[in-house]
Amino acid sequence: MKLSKYLYIAPVKKENNLEKVFVFSTRSSLSTLIRTDTLKKFQTNDFSNIPESLMDKLIKYKIIVPKEENEFASILKENKFFKEKNDILSITIQPTANCQFGCHYCGQEHINHQMDNDVEDFCINRIKHILDTTPKYKKLKITWYGGEPLLGLTTIRSLSYKLQDLCKSYGIKYRADMVTNGYLLKKDIFKNLLLEHKVKSYQITLDGISESHDQRRVLKKNRGKTFDTIYKNIKEIVTSYEYISEDARIQIRINIDKKNYKEVDKLMYMLVEDKIANKIYISFAPVEDWGGNNAGKDSFSHEDFSIHHMKWTRFCIENNISTASLIPTRSFSSCMVESEHNEVIDAFGNVYPCWEFPYSAYKDERNMIASKNRPFDTKQSKTTLLDFSEKIKNGTYECFKCIFYPLCGGGCPLALYEKRNACPTYKFDIKQRLITDYEIRRKERENA
Repeated sequence: MKLSKYLYIAPVKKENNLEKVFVFSTRSSLSTLIRTDTLKKFQTNDFSNIPESLMDKLIKYKIIVPKEENEFASILKENKFFKEKNDILSITIQPTANCQFGCHYCGQEHINHQMDNDVEDFCINRIKHILDTTPKYKKLKITWYGGEPLLGLTTIRSLSYKLQDLCKSYGIKYRADMVTNGYLLKKDIFKNLLLEHKVKSYQITLDGISESHDQRRVLKKNRGKTFDTIYKNIKEIVTSYEYISEDARIQIRINIDKKNYKEVDKLMYMLVEDKIANKIYISFAPVEDWGGNNAGKDSFSHEDFSIHHMKWTRFCIENNISTASLIPTRSFSSCMVESEHNEVIDAFGNVYPCWEFPYSAYKDERNMIASKNRPFDTKQSKTTLLDFSEKIKNGTYECFKCIFYPLCGGGCPLALYEKRNACPTYKFDIKQRLITDYEIRRKERENA
């Protein structure tokens, strides 16, 4: 046996007068406390006189692995297995190329164009072709995306019925979610989308409270304010009978840089005071460059962002606000780029491998998988980003050297392609996450 190379090891304070360390396996997302002297033995491949129960635990956690194992090859094999096993077909559809917002960090070029009937038919026929040629899929998940998808509400309703009928004919399940600015998401529209069109999950961005949000996420027309309208919509929706009874979810995403980070606490306090914090999910995202637009010029480094992120995460835990798992979990792919059929279809009938390609600097044909003029083309490595898995495997990207690779799968393929930092923020605050998680579990044991 040998110690895995995919371990994060962090010293902790003495416990019962014994020096101990956290040992966290990124292959299993499991951690344990080990005496420092025991770890030193392991590091010299000395596994003698170790209690059987401890050895069984360390093997289960993949902290100790077979001596002859090529761990990177094992991880790639596991990734391939789970990708092949996946039975959910995920398609992102952009019913419009338009948006009424003029957010400074957005990398899209918005055009007043709605998906027409020909493109609707193309969407149905392309999905039908995938289901005919790949019978493993048992579920279809649609993400309505934009531009601003609610400006294409007529298309959403029309296409949604066709998609649900398609799923019925194939005997598979259907569900949908939406990425929206929330400005047009009135309670009656939400109820219709939820009950008739199975849209149960919504991501809505609030960049702090009105003072900061209304400087950043403005209407194109006269730079009109948007916060009050969006916040009112969220409050009315999350307190509605349908939201609760149908187990719907609103995720509030906060895009953060040095200009608005002080407003994040104020927004979270506002959610708590209005008694809706426990009804939503919060995610914190650093503002990044999008297609070379230099949007991240005011962003924190990933290291500095992680410090703030940890503070906000603790606030969420203490106030019963749902947020991303404190301990990152094993990932079997980086994103949709590595999947066989997951893709984005824009309002013109172009098919892309990445959310950031449509209506951006990457919108041209060399970055497309297919189009309504080439309806049944499939993913080929010549399309930008589709050689990502191969570059990971052959060492073009140095992710194979990183202990966090099993958790992030290489991070963002586009960031690596553009030679930006693709690493997740938890890479920089994992010690604090492990300590916080340990403290929470210890309190739970004490109160049990």
